[in-house]
Amino acid sequence: MAQAIAGQNYLNQPPTVVEQVLTGTFADGLGRVQRVPDRIGFDPFPWHSMAIWIMTQMRR
Repeated sequence: MAQAIAGQNYLNQPPTVVEQVLTGTFADGLGRVQRVPDRIGFDPFPWHSMAIWIMTQMRR
């Protein structure tokens, strides 16, 4: 998944960085590796406010 969304036309980031964000395993910049598997949460409910935000971003 990281490879699919890392490209220049989407996130424009190295796949390794995207993978670290998605898995929650990343270097903290102080020489340690952090493991935070629930760092990103997904809410499958289609909130109206989120739909409005997505539409404004797509318009940009």
